[in-house]
Amino acid sequence: IINMEAICTKLKKNHEWKAFLVKAKKDFLERMNATEHHKATINDFYYIKTIGKGKFGRVMLFNSKVTGTPFAIKVIIHKFTNKNYNAIYNEREILRSIHFPFTIHLESYFYHHKHLYLVLPFVECGDLFKYLKKKNQFQESIAKFYAGQILLALEYLHYLDIVYRDLKPENILLDNQGYIRLSDFGLCKRIKNRTYTFCGTPEYIAPEIIASKGYGKSVDYWSYGVLLYELVSGVSPFCCLNEMELFERIMTGSYILKSYFSNDLKDLLHNLLQTDVSLRYGNLIRGVEDIKDHNWFKQIYWLALFNKDITPPIIPCK
Repeated sequence: IINMEAICTKLKKNHEWKAFLVKAKKDFLERMNATEHHKATINDFYYIKTIGKGKFGRVMLFNSKVTGTPFAIKVIIHKFTNKNYNAIYNEREILRSIHFPFTIHLESYFYHHKHLYLVLPFVECGDLFKYLKKKNQFQESIAKFYAGQILLALEYLHYLDIVYRDLKPENILLDNQGYIRLSDFGLCKRIKNRTYTFCGTPEYIAPEIIASKGYGKSVDYWSYGVLLYELVSGVSPFCCLNEMELFERIMTGSYILKSYFSNDLKDLLHNLLQTDVSLRYGNLIRGVEDIKDHNWFKQIYWLALFNKDITPPIIPCK
C-alpha cells in the first residue's frame, strides 16, 4: 500500500530544500557581482586579544564600540606575492557572498596601514578538534550530528560551484548552541570543471590531488570520509610517521576499519574513501544524495537539522 501522505511530505521537503539552494545561488551571485561596500574602520572596534596566528597574519578578538558585539577579525599582513594576493582576494569575495547557517561569512572588511582586515562573526566555543581531543573519540550518534551539518555545508558550497579543500576538525567551529560553523576559506575556490593546485592538509588530501591529475568537488568527499573516520576513532585512517608514507597509503587506499565501527559506518567509509573518483560517493550520478540517503544517516531529519530543531549532544562553553 502506498502511503501518499508520506510521499507528498517527502516531495514537499525535497522541493523546499532544492528551492532554497536555487535561491541561495541567486543571492550568492548577486552579492558576488554587487558593488563593494566596506564602511567599517579600525576606529569602530577596540582590541581584546589575539586568538590565532596563520600563514598570512593573525586573528584577533575585537568588540564593536557601538554595540559591544564581539568579532573575530582576520588581519592579513600586506607582504605577499601576486599568487597569494589572488588567494586572499578569492577568500574575501567568497566570504562576503556566502550565507548559510553552518558556515561563517564576512560582516565587513577594511584596510589599515596597508593590512587587510576581514571582520567575521566570533564563534565563541572553539573548534571541534578541541572537543574531539578532550573526549578522544565521539560516539557514532554524536559524530552523525556534526557530520550531517558538515555535509549540508558542503552541499551548499558545491551548489555554488565552490570546492572547499581544507576540511578538518580545526576548521569546524562550535557556536554556543552546539551547532557547527565551517571556517577558514583560504583554500576554497570557485570552479566549473577542474583545478590543478596542490593544496590542503596532508592527512586529508585526496589521491587525485597527489597525482596532479586535476580534480573537482570529489576531493571534499574524500576529506569528508577521512574526517568522519577521525571523529569516531580519534585518529586518521592514514596516520603514519612521514609524509611520503602517508601519501603512499592515500594513493593505494590503505587503511583499516576499526572493529567497533557499525556496519553502516564501515559501508559509508568504504564508499567515501574510494581512490577511484568514479566510484566515490558524492561524485556519482546522484551526487550528495547517495550520502544523505545512506543507512548510517537514516535517523537524521535533514530539514530539522538545517532548521536547528535537533538538540545538540554537546553544549559547549559550559
